[in-house]
Amino acid sequence: MEKSLHPPTSPTMKWLRGSSEPESQGPLAGYTFQSRMGSLSLHEADRIRFMGFPDEITNSARTTIAHSWPRGIAWERFYAGSYEFKLHGRPWDGKAESGIFARRLVRNLLATLYSAGWVMIFSTDVSKKARDKDTFIFRHQSPPPPPAEWISIAFSNYNKIRLIDAPPDLAWALDRSISVARAPRAMYEYSPGVAELLLNSFYWLAQGSTTMHARQLLLQLVLTLEEHGFTVYASVDQKNTYQDDRSETDTWHLCRPTGWRPGMPVFHR
Repeated sequence: MEKSLHPPTSPTMKWLRGSSEPESQGPLAGYTFQSRMGSLSLHEADRIRFMGFPDEITNSARTTIAHSWPRGIAWERFYAGSYEFKLHGRPWDGKAESGIFARRLVRNLLATLYSAGWVMIFSTDVSKKARDKDTFIFRHQSPPPPPAEWISIAFSNYNKIRLIDAPPDLAWALDRSISVARAPRAMYEYSPGVAELLLNSFYWLAQGSTTMHARQLLLQLVLTLEEHGFTVYASVDQKNTYQDDRSETDTWHLCRPTGWRPGMPVFHR
């Protein structure tokens, strides 16, 4: 027999603001504790929704979108407790040059939020719908983290790695570090600021033992990235797929402290 569940008697939840009640006794009396949370989510083929952020963050996001997405914003609106931007074009279909700009867009939004003290604590997929994408959860911290520089890595087609805005020395180091998995074709410029590495197998559609070779490849990439001060800040499903028997690879968005030099600590979230 099913039993009805009843909530315990407790103070009303303060939606998206957290507790700001001071401790009334003991050595911490007079201190205020507050946790501020927000979410950014990608929808359909062309929409971004912000929830829980103050107006100044929404305004900063608008500027970032306008500078990062060449086709611009179609319209904006309040939607079900969020603030939504609808973009011209279809960024989350991620084809060719449009896919590069879409990855820069997401990365630049992460960087904008980060610089304002909104640090991503995780990304999650909470939808079973076809062509769903990730939701990002942020916590605000004050003061914000130190300034950082950002790059992205896309795992494209079945056998390509695209390094988006990576410094040349890092691009060449990554090329050398995975030479055993590289095809004979040399690294080349896919588009301005984007270096492409062609691999010698379909690692992103692997079968059998190649599934583990792909993981070895990822470990080597992460090792080399950290040797150059970069860590993966977010691994994001931001692309639609229209094939029933296929899913999409994540995009990595990475950062390192501005001015990082070899021998300095590597940032870990």
